[in-house]
Amino acid sequence: MVLNNLKWGLIISVLNIFLFLSEPMAIAGDSVINLKSITHSEGERSNVNEITVTWDGSNVTNLDGYAILWDNDQNSIPSSNNKLPKTVTQTSSGALPDGTWYFHIRPILSAPPLLGQVSTIGPFIIVTTPVVDSWTPATPKPGDSVTLSGFNLKEGIQIEIYADSEMTDLRATVSNIFVISGDETHASFTVPQNLSPGTYYLSLQNSDGKKGIVGNFKIITNRVLDVDGDGKTDALTDGLLILRYLFGFRGQALISQAVSQLATRTSSSDIETFLLNYSQMLDIDGNGKIDALTDGLLILRYLFGFRGNALCDRAIAVDAIRSQSIDIENYIKSIY
Repeated sequence: MVLNNLKWGLIISVLNIFLFLSEPMAIAGDSVINLKSITHSEGERSNVNEITVTWDGSNVTNLDGYAILWDNDQNSIPSSNNKLPKTVTQTSSGALPDGTWYFHIRPILSAPPLLGQVSTIGPFIIVTTPVVDSWTPATPKPGDSVTLSGFNLKEGIQIEIYADSEMTDLRATVSNIFVISGDETHASFTVPQNLSPGTYYLSLQNSDGKKGIVGNFKIITNRVLDVDGDGKTDALTDGLLILRYLFGFRGQALISQAVSQLATRTSSSDIETFLLNYSQMLDIDGNGKIDALTDGLLILRYLFGFRGNALCDRAIAVDAIRSQSIDIENYIKSIY
């Protein structure tokens, strides 16, 4: 019995040693060094869809080749089935689709522990479509010049403007787009005059056929004072509606006998939504607040024909940015 126990103990010890030697181990000097890309910068967008990397494996003992992998996961481990010869120190990805990519490399060894440590480089961000990160002004009006900031905004780019996210309700096509910067990061275009206020979706297409989508592109009206939408700006309708709104009137009390017969916005909810959406533009004196006894009064006086001192007398906030009658008049004209 004792001999049998010793026999089995010896067998188990030998098996443990064998398994220990067979397991991939991490030892000093078994990963490549100087791993880098000679075509791309990590973390930066590029419209070149083939990445080339280089490395140095001269420090790896018992080197027999390299296991490599291109994928979208920072933590992947390459399989030894995808093997490069040990003499190779550079490789390219081939054409990659748009996305975020990593390159993984692991030395294959000719003696235990057989595999070295994994080295990873990335992310490399491949973007071949036009991309818009932001635009100014943030809420343009029809006729405004808009500057797009982004990536891959190439000469010959075209913009289609849709009213729906499914891109079926085309409202305008813009071909006259000026690419501002040589690095294709800025372009400008003029918002078509025929677009109504609302939220739109832009489809951008470069001359190579690559497309990008921009959502939540809001266009505001430049006729903020036409509150009921009848095409005219009147003191006893629009002016009264604004003043009542700024005094806190809502519902029927807001619109009673103050809506034109030709109005396109006739319900209190329509009027309230419109004034809420454009309330910041009612800050006539520019002090950052919308007040009935300053901004509201200035609007009503202007619509009644007051100009000069008669327009501004005792209706300008002490912290106003626009305090001169000419400044007030010019601003109201811009939203009239």
